[in-house]
Amino acid sequence: MRNDTAKWPAPAVGPRGQVQAQGITLDQITLPRQVLISGPRDAAMALAGTTQATGWPDVAMGDHYALSLRRDRILMVGGQIDSFGWRADVGLATSDIGTGYTVFSLQGPRAEKVLRTGTELSEKIPSASCLRLWNGYDILLYRHTATDRYLLHVGSALAEGLWDMLNRQIRMVSA
Repeated sequence: MRNDTAKWPAPAVGPRGQVQAQGITLDQITLPRQVLISGPRDAAMALAGTTQATGWPDVAMGDHYALSLRRDRILMVGGQIDSFGWRADVGLATSDIGTGYTVFSLQGPRAEKVLRTGTELSEKIPSASCLRLWNGYDILLYRHTATDRYLLHVGSALAEGLWDMLNRQIRMVSA
């Protein structure tokens, strides 16, 4: 069997360096905690300690918030859940998935233009969910803290590919 390892770059290990190009900044960031909560929405929101879950085009604020994935599933960012598994007392399943998602920050006045290269994105078409398909990658996409800062969560196994795709799209938009 032939050895083709020289044809592809070695996957990145650890955080990637910041990329900046003409009004766009791309960074890999670490969030304080990511917990997937599955079950009845009201109980999930109560357990997450919040009254609303961010969808599109909502803006998530602060270090503790919930993202709406489906009507029976949210992703809590931050927060204080320390017990995982089935919680019969509230009819919920909780899973610590801090290593399950890699998170990228895309920021700047031209960041939305980069995102539009891979998906339909309009504030006029709201969605209760922040799940998106972007250039073939299943991601969680939402605005965070500011109108021109977006966070993208992707399954950690796909992080290297998404990072490369984001870099290509940034170069394309910056050209």
